[in-house]
Amino acid sequence: RDSAGDDWFIARPGESSLTGPGYAVIVRDIPTVHAYASAGIDIAQIYDSVGDDTVIMTPEYTRITGPNYMARAKAFDFVHAYSVRGFDTAKMYGSAGNDDLRADPTFARMKGSGFYNRAKLFERVEVYGGGGYDTGNVYDSAGVDHLQANSVEALLQNPDLPYYVYLTQMEKVKVRGNSPHNTKHIEGVVDWLIAKGFWTDV
Repeated sequence: RDSAGDDWFIARPGESSLTGPGYAVIVRDIPTVHAYASAGIDIAQIYDSVGDDTVIMTPEYTRITGPNYMARAKAFDFVHAYSVRGFDTAKMYGSAGNDDLRADPTFARMKGSGFYNRAKLFERVEVYGGGGYDTGNVYDSAGVDHLQANSVEALLQNPDLPYYVYLTQMEKVKVRGNSPHNTKHIEGVVDWLIAKGFWTDV
């Protein structure tokens, strides 16, 4: 558990640490680690393993799981998850209130009242808005992207990178296209998503 001050949790396979004013706790070769925040402004940085990992990011906690590895950070104010190796998936969940999303090929960030979650360089990102009025801006890659959407969900992807952003339970999202070769396919009436920039209907 953290201190009454500002604390910093770092989780990596093989070594995790929690540091704050006047103390530092380091654990090594422990496959399952839980860290708890309370008072102060607390930050968690969570790194992937050499294999394929899945991180779940909610307003209450973030948990990453992979081969012989699990780390969880609960009630931290700012959480940053990093994908370095393997094919990694980030699942981001909104709160009961109004949340804001930004996603591009380098990172996805969701924030709301009392939480800030960021997933960097993940191959696959899934976003579930939840309650409230959730909005977002999603940006294309430098290559050729395809956007597919209906009244419930949307998917922006570029398999060559790979770049994959899945969206659902969102109230208003702008998907911004800069490449003139982007394509889109919209099924039915989709009033929650706006495609801006360059998109060719297919």
